[in-house]
Amino acid sequence: GNNVVIENDIYLTNAGSSVSEDYKVLVKAREMDARLIADKVWTTTGIIGPEETIVRSVNLTVPDNYNYVVEVIIWKDNTIVKRGEDYVQLNPEKVIDKDKTVESKDVTTSDFLVEETPTEVPAYEVPYEGTQTPGFGSVFAIVSLIAAFFMFRRRSV
Repeated sequence: GNNVVIENDIYLTNAGSSVSEDYKVLVKAREMDARLIADKVWTTTGIIGPEETIVRSVNLTVPDNYNYVVEVIIWKDNTIVKRGEDYVQLNPEKVIDKDKTVESKDVTTSDFLVEETPTEVPAYEVPYEGTQTPGFGSVFAIVSLIAAFFMFRRRSV
């Protein structure tokens, strides 16, 4: 249909003097303007010997005619070890006339529906850290209100 495959070759070098660990790697494509995630893939680095470079290849399927930032994030447990990004321009800006009028883009958000399938989720996926607000929990708030009620009632008697 209107999708294309971005083939990514990721070069990983162990600049250390000992064998590296096997890290998790998240590769994702974000639309450059709206920052919507078009596709993401998990892989691993494997064991890399000292002073060696390996290549990991992953394919991302994205909607055509958009510009993308391809992000590579290397994880050790729940900590980001390294991050990098590069750009893929499938729809570069065009100069319309000699007055340098730049054509604006329309982003169709329905092009960026990423379906999660069980086969895409690795067993070692990073746990979701939802957006939580600071403060006390609802149980503590209810107990505090009851205690305040009793203290107010006791003073008024």
